[in-house]
Amino acid sequence: MQPLIARHVLKFITRFPMTKFTDVATSKLFVGVLAPTNAIENEILVLADRLESEIGTIDQYWPIEKGWIAPDSYMLETGEDLNTVIFVFNGLWHPQNLAYAKGKTMKIEDVFSGLDGSRKFNLNPGMIDNVSMRLASHKFAPRRYQISKDVWVEDQMRWIGNKLEPFPYVFQEYLMGKRYSFLKNLSEVTPTPTNIIQVGTKAVPGFTNCPIGYAENEC
Repeated sequence: MQPLIARHVLKFITRFPMTKFTDVATSKLFVGVLAPTNAIENEILVLADRLESEIGTIDQYWPIEKGWIAPDSYMLETGEDLNTVIFVFNGLWHPQNLAYAKGKTMKIEDVFSGLDGSRKFNLNPGMIDNVSMRLASHKFAPRRYQISKDVWVEDQMRWIGNKLEPFPYVFQEYLMGKRYSFLKNLSEVTPTPTNIIQVGTKAVPGFTNCPIGYAENEC
């Protein structure tokens, strides 16, 4: 790492400590969907079926909220008249399974892409628990930390006392309307034997865990 970059990373880590993972399935897994409104309205059930076949059972859904205006950077990539929805998966997941989910959503994005490679659906897998709300990315940035060979995680919100505090750079679609309360309530789920997804607790060294039934090379 270059000295200048290293100093910036150290400065960020000092200000915003990284999430500390445990070896217990304690996190709710979700996928935020960014897409043109007509694609959401016409193809969301097809997308939901694909997510369930690739990742797991969906047990909650947060629909379109009227009045959201996408940032210019979103519209440059995905087009105008954008909107977002959130799918939440059943049970509790090991925090490092976020890398597995990111790999699957990237493959699903390719399935729905146009012939020119443009994405119809921008899928952002994330997790929330009693530590933080965070999103996965396949791109490195100074405030992101690596959980697999090609997946990084960025904390969007962090629990401080009894309040889920957003970082200054949080994606605003997770704060609008009642979504903040929806996400906050997800993090208050208490693990029980009936709602824990069985996942491995022994990580692939330096990288990620895989749900039982999946080969390590799928993660």
